[in-house]
Amino acid sequence: MKRGDLFASFDKKAISVAKDPGVSVITGGVIFKGLIIKGIASKKEVLGIINDIETSDNRSIEVEL
Repeated sequence: MKRGDLFASFDKKAISVAKDPGVSVITGGVIFKGLIIKGIASKKEVLGIINDIETSDNRSIEVEL
């Protein structure tokens, strides 16, 4: 918060805790949408990244693209 950095996460609890003292927060899904909108990555590439994260972290990520 002191550095003015942005906190990014998929974890709803972590986002809630960060928002409480006033930390600026962005969800992981917004980052992925931005990659597609800016033409940095295709939807297929982003879905591959999400799949890799789900596999390595053994978790499910819900993102609207």
